Amino acid sequence: MRSNKRYKRLEAVIEQNQDYLFRFAYFRIGNREDAEDILQDVFLKLFEKEFIIENDESMRMYLYRMVYNACNDWHRHKQQEPIPLEQVQMADDEELALQEEYNRIWKMLSVLPADQADVITMHLIDGLTFVEIAKVTGTPETTIKSRFKSGIDKLRKRWEQEDKL
Repeated sequence: MRSNKRYKRLEAVIEQNQDYLFRFAYFRIGNREDAEDILQDVFLKLFEKEFIIENDESMRMYLYRMVYNACNDWHRHKQQEPIPLEQVQMADDEELALQEEYNRIWKMLSVLPADQADVITMHLIDGLTFVEIAKVTGTPETTIKSRFKSGIDKLRKRWEQEDKL
C-alpha cells in the first residue's frame, strides 16, 4: 500500500510541475526532444529516490534545481548552439510558435554574459522570484539582483543604440 501511495504522490507531483518545467528546460536547450528527455530523466531520478519533501513549494524549487543542473550538464556535454529555425522540422503550429519565441529571445539575450541572460530568463520567462532563482542556482540573492539589473541595462542600451541607426 505504501508504494501505491508513493506512486500517486509522484503522479501528482509530475502533473503539477511538468508544464512549467518543460518550458524552463526548453528555453535553456532550444530543442523539444532534448528538453523532454531532460524532464523524463529528472522525474525518473525523483522516482528512484525516496523523496520526502512536505510542501509543494519546496518540491517545486527542488525540481527547478534538478532541471537547471540537468540543463547545465547537457550544455557541458553537447556544447551546441541553438538550431536555426530554418533547419528545424516543425510538428505543428504550437511547436513553431515555441521555436520562434525561443529564437527571438535567444537572439536578444545572446549579447549578454550567460549568467545575466540566465537570470533574466528565469525571472521574466519562468516567473521565478529573485529568492527562488538564488535557491535554484545556489547564488546569493544580491548577486542575482545585480545580474538582472546589469543585464537589463545592457539590453536597454543596445536597443537605444539600434533605434538611433
